[in-house]
Amino acid sequence: MFDNVMDKFEVWHRRVRAGMFRPFVVALASAGVSPNAITCFRFVSALLFFVLFNYSRYVSLIFFVFVIISDAFDGPLARHLKISSDRGRFLDLSTDIFSVSLMAVTFSYFGVSSFLVSLFILVLCFAYLFAAVYKNERKASDWLMAPRARIPYLQLLPLLAFGLFHIFGINLLEESLVVSTAVGFVVLVLFYFAIVLRRVK
Repeated sequence: MFDNVMDKFEVWHRRVRAGMFRPFVVALASAGVSPNAITCFRFVSALLFFVLFNYSRYVSLIFFVFVIISDAFDGPLARHLKISSDRGRFLDLSTDIFSVSLMAVTFSYFGVSSFLVSLFILVLCFAYLFAAVYKNERKASDWLMAPRARIPYLQLLPLLAFGLFHIFGINLLEESLVVSTAVGFVVLVLFYFAIVLRRVK
């Protein structure tokens, strides 16, 4: 039931976001910018954030802000241009997970256990994988599969903790990973057994 609520919330959020950013989306479309170009920009920005973090933290944070902000445009732009595809959704989702994973690795610079960071990334990846398979394995796709997972709440706490730490100096980094890893593990297990039971039927 909770997962259905989250699905409906994400659909509603997507519509609201599309309305809010429509002028920017129209401008990007007029400039000939493609959704995949924005996604690639996010991927490269995440890499630059991670590479530069150990040398110039505040410069690297600028690139991470680019990652967060530009995430609001690739999906709406694809829908505006009527070129949405499951391949594009996969690239978008992969970039999200990649960016959050790199962000989580930086937590270890501030005393968070490397084991906890690794466990969070592992749980995050498999939770998204099982959620996407369960929700889409019987749906038609224009690619290998429809990669809609709709479990953004697994990324929310670490992202908030990251912002609080670097803006206000409030350190909830470890707590955010503990809670997100625990929730992610439950999600992972539930979707895994949901897939197994569905196949048995």
